[in-house]
Amino acid sequence: MKEELNKFTVVEMQNLRVDAIYGKKKHYNAADRKEKYHKNLGLIQIILNVILGSYLFGAAATTLPNALNWIGAILALISATAAGLQTYYNYERDVELHRAIASRYLAVIKECSRLIAYHKDGVIEAALLREQFENLSSVCDHINADSAKCPASVEDYKKAQEGFKSGEEEYTEIERNSR
Repeated sequence: MKEELNKFTVVEMQNLRVDAIYGKKKHYNAADRKEKYHKNLGLIQIILNVILGSYLFGAAATTLPNALNWIGAILALISATAAGLQTYYNYERDVELHRAIASRYLAVIKECSRLIAYHKDGVIEAALLREQFENLSSVCDHINADSAKCPASVEDYKKAQEGFKSGEEEYTEIERNSR
């Protein structure tokens, strides 16, 4: 009977580990997505500012046709819009937050793996495993609450599921089939 109770704790610890894996993966996916937005908007600004700078040097040297003036004004508007979006959405900060949350999930994953291994090796008793499980569950609750500041999208979660199922990383058969 005691061994049967220990199995339930180990299963719950494995489930917590899987939940943390999904949390880690979706937040790394969100960080990658927002970093791409940040870089793309920055690249647009750089390209347009180089074009505008060249245009202004040309305009200073000669009188350009009116159509080129309109093109310059439109490019300046697009560049200013890209800069405004980049500033408003603050993708760089979001990337840092998502990576920090993902790193915290990674720490939970590693601790779950260690505790399960220690228990299977007989190094720690079931009571200590349950106590550590409760501590890690509380840690995950705090991580989940903190992640509300930088929510991941449904697409980030789906991408995490696909990566998990396709074996992007090494997982046990139980973990691959758990969700």
